[in-house]
Formats: sequence, C-alpha cells, structure tokens
Amino acid sequence: MNVLNSTELQKVVNIFRDENAFPDDIDEAGQKVLIALYGEKNSNELRFKLFQKSLVKNNLNLAFLPPTTAAACEHSLRAYLQVQLWRGFAKSPLDWGWKETKHGLFSVITSNQILQPFSP
Repeated sequence: MNVLNSTELQKVVNIFRDENAFPDDIDEAGQKVLIALYGEKNSNELRFKLFQKSLVKNNLNLAFLPPTTAAACEHSLRAYLQVQLWRGFAKSPLDWGWKETKHGLFSVITSNQILQPFSP
C-alpha cells in the first residue's frame, strides 16, 4: 500500500485538524499512522521484530527502533498542538505533550515510568 495515497490514512489524519479532538483520539490516530508507515499491524510487535533482527545481526542500535506506544502518544499530542497553532487555535502546550520546568518547556518523552539502570 502506498501510504501517501491511502484514502483511509487521509481520513485518520483528519483528526489532527479537529480543534476539539480528544487526546485519546489523537493517540489512536497517531498509532495508526505509525503502523501504516512501518507496514505492521501492531507497533509493539514491530518494535520486537526489529529488536530481534538487530540482535541476530549483532547490530543493536535502539535509535532505529520505532517509538514505544507511550512515546508515540506524546509525539502525536505535540504534532496535534503544532497543527492547531498553524491553524490559529491557541491550546495550552501543557495539555499536549509538553511540561514546564525551571528552564522552560520540554517535551514529555513518555507517560510510562522510565526504568533505572540495574546496579548490583
């Protein structure tokens, strides 16, 4: 399937134009786009398959794996915010994938708890 010419995918991304879209709908649409781009049915399966391939080739580079479901959600929220700003709709960045720190706004990487490295 040619992703760029997919009518179904065009319908999915229309949610990013909706000024009243809900975060869960944005997340779902973003997951569908990610899955379409990588040609798999499930983003977690895709990550696992690519991880396995890299282990077999002894060429592990985590940067080449697609984002986790939680990281993709945060990215989709930020993409939605950007589209809304381009369209002239003011939204609070803090509701759409950004957090405020003493140094300014920073993107939320994931909503999942990040595991700390194991140290014996």
